[in-house]
Amino acid sequence: MSDRDEFISFVSDFKVVSPTISQEQRKGLLRRGVNQHGLQIDDVNDILNNSGLIIGEQQVNFFEVLDFKVEDFETYTESEIEERVQSTHQSLYRKSLNSGGRPRPDGKSEEQWRKILNDARDTLLNSNKRQEHISILTANYGNQILDESEINQTTSSIRSSTITVEDRVIAVHKKVVNSIVFSPDGTCIASGSADKSICIWDVNTGEKKHTLNGHKDQVRSVVYSPDGLTIVSGSNDRTVCIWNANSGELKKRLIEQKDKISSVAYSPDGKTIASGSYNGTIQLYNAETGEPKILLKGHRNWVSSVSYSPDGKTVACASYDGNVYLWNSESGENTHVLTGHKFSVIAVTYSPNSETIISIDLQGTILAWNAISGKSKILPKGLMSWISSVTYSPDTTILACGSYHGSITLWDINSWEEIKTITGHTSTVKALSYSPNGRILASCGGDGKVRIWNSSINK
Repeated sequence: MSDRDEFISFVSDFKVVSPTISQEQRKGLLRRGVNQHGLQIDDVNDILNNSGLIIGEQQVNFFEVLDFKVEDFETYTESEIEERVQSTHQSLYRKSLNSGGRPRPDGKSEEQWRKILNDARDTLLNSNKRQEHISILTANYGNQILDESEINQTTSSIRSSTITVEDRVIAVHKKVVNSIVFSPDGTCIASGSADKSICIWDVNTGEKKHTLNGHKDQVRSVVYSPDGLTIVSGSNDRTVCIWNANSGELKKRLIEQKDKISSVAYSPDGKTIASGSYNGTIQLYNAETGEPKILLKGHRNWVSSVSYSPDGKTVACASYDGNVYLWNSESGENTHVLTGHKFSVIAVTYSPNSETIISIDLQGTILAWNAISGKSKILPKGLMSWISSVTYSPDTTILACGSYHGSITLWDINSWEEIKTITGHTSTVKALSYSPNGRILASCGGDGKVRIWNSSINK
């Protein structure tokens, strides 16, 4: 299929879900046709003009119709989504039937409202339609003004090719796998899941060495200590747990926080543990005693991701307020606020060479920042959409990006050329981790699987 045919197909799918779009959404589609499909602006305009899309009212947000937020669906399994959507739909539908025909505040009739409820239910229950709907809601790229000169300056020459690379499934959880990490010696992988467990897997044999049970809700984040002797986990049960990595024994449960724990990180020297919380704070603990050291406050929404700089002097934190915050790990001072994302930021990581910070937002847009100055760096447009997770190779030559579609794309850092796209997951790639020697890439996803990819992926 040609790039033009791919874009026409995308627009056709878009129209099925949203036949009426806003002017800003049309601009977003125009940008997509040029930047991601490599088409000329006049050609994209012709396609859109002949598509039958109607410029009208803003797209109805089906998440809001059923009293959800997009981020509510991040960690639910498909069965949990079905249960919640069906229950909410039935409640609202019954309420509409029992309204007695009274006029609605929004001017719609109850019959019109019930049709919207049904459309919302059908869209959110179908994973493909649901992701398309998210794309439609964010198609305006944050309401940025678009003109022809801007498009021509940002057109990328990168073309994607999907290659299936031999891989191996070494782990299967009952629910979504939210987090994975290699042990420092590269022999084991720890995985944290929505099934409330942490598992330790032998990389060579795929054998499960230990199952760490103790959390009362889903595990959002796992990390090894630099010496490999300890695993730290953060959970929706509002606790941070410290485990013996060799025996699987629970060593310590740190003081319960006021809200869910979304992310945990070890300082490079192994002396401090950082945990990000839904209440918008980051707590730093003494790793040996478990005692709180510094509480970092300043985020206006929950903290989604925490990452230490390789020298340990800075803690980078992503937040649902749409910003990335940099904190001095010793004084607790906020040194930079990195602004540029138009949507909630879901992940942040440092490059191993300490030069760059990478962040991803809920729309799947990836941004890069100079780690010293905090200034944004320009990335190729082909790399800036549908990204759900990211990691660097240990030598900082490759950036691996997981997607909402279940694929993983590898990019050459120096040339920003795509190396290849690998497939295997059937749902969102939630996390990625390279082995310390860079020869193996591990991935985990919404399909409950942990996959490892051999060294040929980098070639």
